[in-house]
Amino acid sequence: ISWTRIFADLEKALPSDVRVLQIRPQLDSKNRIFLQMVIGADTTGQLNSFLQKLESSEVFGATMVTSIVPPSQTDPLFRYQVSVSYAQKI
Repeated sequence: ISWTRIFADLEKALPSDVRVLQIRPQLDSKNRIFLQMVIGADTTGQLNSFLQKLESSEVFGATMVTSIVPPSQTDPLFRYQVSVSYAQKI
């Protein structure tokens, strides 16, 4: 798995108002790549827009939001924990 390629592919879909806070690539038993990510933004609309871009991308696929954390006094961002399939092209 190429980290450089992951970041290059994410850059094509990532709006300027959404932040990728964590990325953890994983392989399943059939050697398919999934990215576990935590993404953050000021509004849920910004996050949902990013998820739609991922799903319509050539290299990313279906997304699944596993948790949503609203803003708090110490963190002003909405945070989504997301799993997305990824077909890295070499």
